[in-house]
Amino acid sequence: MRVAVIIACLASAGCTTPAYVPATTKKILTAAEISLVKEGIRDVLNYPDSAMFGKIAASRNTAGKVYVCGDVSLRSGLGGYTGRTPFMGMMVNVRGQKTFKATGMGGTEYETDSVTTLCRRYGVI
Repeated sequence: MRVAVIIACLASAGCTTPAYVPATTKKILTAAEISLVKEGIRDVLNYPDSAMFGKIAASRNTAGKVYVCGDVSLRSGLGGYTGRTPFMGMMVNVRGQKTFKATGMGGTEYETDSVTTLCRRYGVI
């Protein structure tokens, strides 16, 4: 539910991003990076073993920050799948180790729109 807190922060801030967003270029993720993304998303899910990932894409800005967006189908508490849910996050270094931190995930219409808008703004989709 850490992602819910981040989404709540975005909502309370009116989902604004800086007026200036550094230029980005598409980045091809390595197999190891994709594994880190999947692991990072599974960390915030109620049923991590049931996650079915779709497309995962990334961009890098001029400061070297790597933004990652994708979608995942989640199992609900009733056992069925919810359909594709968008997510976003960043590749970061934590104590010298590269990892992925989820910063947003769709859910409600507002959350889904917010994640999709930010993924577009950062040049990922």
